[in-house]
Amino acid sequence: MPCYNHSRFLCESIEGVLGQTYDNLELIIVDDFSDDNSVEIIEKYKNIDSRIKFIYHSSNMGVSKSRNDAISLSTGKYIAFCDADDIWERNKIEVQLEALEQQADYDVVYCDSIIITEDSIPTGDRFSDIHNNRKPNGNIFNELCLNNFINTPTVIFRRICINNCMYFNEEYKYLEDWIYWLELASEFKFRYIDEPLVRYRVHNRSTNMDGHGYKMHRIKAYKYIAAKYPNLMGNVLSKIYYNIGVNYIDLGEIDDGITYFIEALRKNIFNYKSIVRLILIYLKK
Repeated sequence: MPCYNHSRFLCESIEGVLGQTYDNLELIIVDDFSDDNSVEIIEKYKNIDSRIKFIYHSSNMGVSKSRNDAISLSTGKYIAFCDADDIWERNKIEVQLEALEQQADYDVVYCDSIIITEDSIPTGDRFSDIHNNRKPNGNIFNELCLNNFINTPTVIFRRICINNCMYFNEEYKYLEDWIYWLELASEFKFRYIDEPLVRYRVHNRSTNMDGHGYKMHRIKAYKYIAAKYPNLMGNVLSKIYYNIGVNYIDLGEIDDGITYFIEALRKNIFNYKSIVRLILIYLKK
């Protein structure tokens, strides 16, 4: 559990983990140099429950570094994440471990989540709703190349998945989870559970509120995927280049957008979305 200035939500998040029906767990909380009273809250719970381990950063190092430090300290057979503003339902671990035990060829399990407000009120939406109800199972690598539809606090995976020293990419301020799931999916099978076992909080400090920064990191992530996996099917690469172009257009970088729409067509001449985009751009000139 990475934490940075989330004292307002921290108690609910901690209690959601400690109150699981499956209680053979360790909770590793990493405070990333908060300047609110998060540390005081963590210390209070640590003194009450011996299952808590606490790491304190002496400077702000980011969420990827926080998660990596927690992974390094972890000892469990399974690994899961819960940010300090999200809440696990009481039976989350029990349900997901049962799913993994039922199907030994799956190594990662994720589920849906209910979106809540800053004040813990359900919005009526699920995480899957904002991702067009994409809920794939099995080999989901190609689908993850195009978009991240996995919500971090919903994931549990076997420790075997990190035997190859798989850690979060610390160069990313945003979308580090997307790259992580993608690299897991290149080697392991995912199972989806259509039950909302997490309450996912959206508030004014959520990372996706930084529209400009989010788009810049999305471009960076797409370029990373295209460079690391050059043998992707042409239609997948074409969609990746199209998505890069769209994000450049949204940022006002028209020339860069044109470049990537053309690259998308080079990979798949039938990428009609790129054709339409190029026509609209030239009609405006």
